[in-house]
Amino acid sequence: MTPQAFYISSPTLPVNAVECRAFKVDAFTNRPFKGNPAAVVLDCPELDRETMLAIAGELNLSETAFVWPEKDGFRVRFFTPGDEIPLCGHATVATFYLLWRLGLATEGINRMFSRAGGLTFSSRTERYGSSS
Repeated sequence: MTPQAFYISSPTLPVNAVECRAFKVDAFTNRPFKGNPAAVVLDCPELDRETMLAIAGELNLSETAFVWPEKDGFRVRFFTPGDEIPLCGHATVATFYLLWRLGLATEGINRMFSRAGGLTFSSRTERYGSSS
């Protein structure tokens, strides 16, 4: 599964939004165009709620996760095209798969903080679907 990356660009977005990287990630699958898609937006911690909501609406997937590193892990905010939600299972899986795939999550235990509270996830060097 290779996440599809693109940059967010619009003349009406705040200047800090143009550096955001957005990815479409299919969770719960190892085949393209299968599973449960979610958008994951990196590198935009300073966007306000209204801008995140507008971006989620533009991306038009069931959920969009905005994620950035913090002192003890990663902060994640989840949005549908219409509202912010406390947590989303498949967008969480998509987010941490992407962080691991990009080398942003360390091997071992990592932490995520959302409106629902804290979660831990474990990443290993073994790839999904590999056999030993």
